[in-house]
Amino acid sequence: MSQHTPTPFYIESDGRGPYICAHGHGRVATIECQSFKANGGPEDWANAHFIADACNSFDELYGVLNAVRVATKFGKPVAELLPRIEEVLTKCERN
Repeated sequence: MSQHTPTPFYIESDGRGPYICAHGHGRVATIECQSFKANGGPEDWANAHFIADACNSFDELYGVLNAVRVATKFGKPVAELLPRIEEVLTKCERN
């Protein structure tokens, strides 16, 4: 299985609707607009943000998982990592 394009992802538009870009990679996905509005409707933009934020959150959560693995390996209490885990989850909920 291949890896996904590295994050961070962000949203841009070409006047026809939103699309998802990755830093250093340009456009990686185009949102098929469900509305007939110029530049996409609110649902199209919400979908684009949802996809981009999910990929960004995946990488952040993967980083937290690696921190837990390292902490466990060296006997560090995982409880010390809870603030970082809560920070990432709060960010996911906001988006």
